[in-house]
Amino acid sequence: MAVVEEPQGVPQASVDDKGRLKLPVEFAQYLEAFGGKKLFITTLDKRQGRIYPMSVWQSNLNVLRASPDKQRAQRTQFEAKVNGDLVEIDEGNRVLLPAAMRKLLGITGKDHVWLDAFNGRVNLVTKQVYEERMRESDENRAADLAALDELENFR
Repeated sequence: MAVVEEPQGVPQASVDDKGRLKLPVEFAQYLEAFGGKKLFITTLDKRQGRIYPMSVWQSNLNVLRASPDKQRAQRTQFEAKVNGDLVEIDEGNRVLLPAAMRKLLGITGKDHVWLDAFNGRVNLVTKQVYEERMRESDENRAADLAALDELENFR
């Protein structure tokens, strides 16, 4: 597997009227580094999308299969499949967002979303969720920074 650094920004990306998300180059490279152009895209919380390289999604399925809480694992897997789909990154770094997920998240043609790489996947949030998170950051900034200053080796 090629080593690609996790993208550090939270860029705005566009979704066209056909439901295709245009991935910034560094995000496409990050996802492809985990095993190619095949991805599984879904939502688990009905608030944000999750874009998984197939190797990461397969690892998640293995974790669910091994879970001692079989009912919870089966519900999670079922929900992910109902709201998600297997897709491929095309030559223009676009991916078709699953229709069920777009409907749940309120993503319509010519919308913008924000992307955040995290732990082998890319999270996708709508303007509403992005603004909620920014407000939460603003409200908690002083306490968050004070707590970080207490962490060993945090600079």
